[in-house]
This record gives sequence, structure tokens and C-alpha cells, in this order.
Amino acid sequence: MYWLRRMALGESLPSLTSTPRDPRWHEVYPHAYGERLRPHVEAYGLNPYVLWGLMIVESDMNPDTISRADAYGLLQVIPKTGDLVAAELGDEDFGVHQLLDPGQSLRFGTWYFAELLKKFRGQEIPAMVAYNAGPHQVQRWLQWRGTGMDMDEFLETVPFDGARRYPQKILRYMALMRVADGLDGWVYMGNALDPVCEDNIYY
Repeated sequence: MYWLRRMALGESLPSLTSTPRDPRWHEVYPHAYGERLRPHVEAYGLNPYVLWGLMIVESDMNPDTISRADAYGLLQVIPKTGDLVAAELGDEDFGVHQLLDPGQSLRFGTWYFAELLKKFRGQEIPAMVAYNAGPHQVQRWLQWRGTGMDMDEFLETVPFDGARRYPQKILRYMALMRVADGLDGWVYMGNALDPVCEDNIYY
């Protein structure tokens, strides 16, 4: 999947919006690990385009990725988070290198993102920022300055450059993938910001 995507990116393709659409765009923006991802998406009520966007931003859809920050696999779960998620899932035999297995990375990463969505009351933008910067940070920012803000204003006030740009990258890939699938590229994430946080997750 990763190498097929890299080769497709190296090719000279017609515009993504050309008609008829070149089918090679599906190699650039594939429904990666779709059958493995489907049960998690359905179980947690997740938007698959969010997960595919996360995969591109986090690992470029390469399951063997280990980052300089010591994050592993498709969805770049760090060992500390992996240990905590494993405890929640009852996975007593968890070892960090299991996150290099696509199925395990999807299992852990989707559970974690679903918990972030629950914490931020279904709001995908704060959940995305929290996936990058940590839910404790986002909760602190919301408590400090979230009341009365809209979503765009909240994003502009995120103090870490990487965390501020992170959801913008995901949204961009979501839109491109939708266009590659023959859908409109409009991705709506809500305007009004709910600053209230649930207490289900802190790490």
C-alpha cells in the first residue's frame, strides 16, 4: 500500500478534478486497510475519511514507521499511550512492537480517537488536536479560552504550531480523498465550539 502510493505520487497525473478522473488517483488516496478498518469504524461510529487522513499525516500510510518521537505504526501510537490503551482493552500481552502490525495499530488508534471524540463531545477538530498534542493540553486550552469561541478562532489560538496545523492537514487530505472517490470535497467540522470536556480520558 505504502510503496504503491509512493510510486503513484511520483507519476505525472492529470488534475484530480479532470473528467473522467484518472483511476490512479485511488492509488494516491487509497482506502487503506479498508476491511481491517471497517469493524472499528462501525463499532465506534467514526468517519473513515478522518482515519485515512490521520494515517497519511501520521505515517504516510506506512505501517513500519517509527518516528523520532518514538511513535509506532500506521496511527503513530506512542508506547505510553499503547500501554494505557492495552490496559483499557484488556490486552495483557501487549508489547510496543505490536503497533507495527496494521491490525493492532488500527485497533489501538481507533479506540484512542473514539475516546478523544467522546471527551470533546463529538467535536472532531479538538479530537484531532488532542491526538497530536494530548487531551490534557486541549482540555486546558478550552478551559482557559474556549468559552464563546467558534471553531476557527479556537484553532488560531492553539499555542503549538504543529498542533495548530495538524487538523488542517487532515482536513485537506479528507477533502482530496473525497474528490478522488467522486464526491464533493467539502468537509464540514462545525462552527460553534463546545468547551465542555468529559472526564473519560486524560492521557
